[in-house]
Amino acid sequence: MEESRTSLAAYLINNGWNVIECPSEADIAIASDCQPSDIVVSGDSDMLIYDTVKTIWRPLSRGRFLVYKLAEVLGHLEISRAKLTALGIVSKNDYTSNLARLGVITNHKIVKSLEETETDVEKLIQQYLVHPDVVCKKPSATHFQASMKVFVHRQFTVPDSTMPPQTPGQEATAQGSAQQCRTLKDILERLEALHLRLRGSKNG
Repeated sequence: MEESRTSLAAYLINNGWNVIECPSEADIAIASDCQPSDIVVSGDSDMLIYDTVKTIWRPLSRGRFLVYKLAEVLGHLEISRAKLTALGIVSKNDYTSNLARLGVITNHKIVKSLEETETDVEKLIQQYLVHPDVVCKKPSATHFQASMKVFVHRQFTVPDSTMPPQTPGQEATAQGSAQQCRTLKDILERLEALHLRLRGSKNG
């Protein structure tokens, strides 16, 4: 695998591409370099958690793409840019788990109810941790620290390396709620399905 990556990088460089080697996932480098008019091509919905990313093209089969535009996503979810980042952090992602029985749908309701004018993601996370529906879970103050480092401070880390371990009870609960929508990708796909249904009803 490493040899294939090295060969691909050499091929791209020889053909005029700029190649950046990253110590872990490339998301942070992409987000740090992303300009408002740029388009990120990625199958990783976590990219929308970064505040610099405005448009994502998610590859499908046969050369097709789903296009996610930040303004449209925020409009559908009825939350701010900062709250979308907070939602991505407290929901399951590559770096931290969600709290037991708090999937992205429930988290969306909680995050949406937080202080409307707050633009500081760290303060939104603090508000989330003391919300009545969250504090009863007795979360650690550092539970989302790894995600904060990546998505807010853009510090490289190893995915899953600091994910807090779940107790047997939490694991059973998580397995029992497996049908719940728990990742940002899930909610984006639901939004896309809703958009297609609405467009179909208008055409009909």
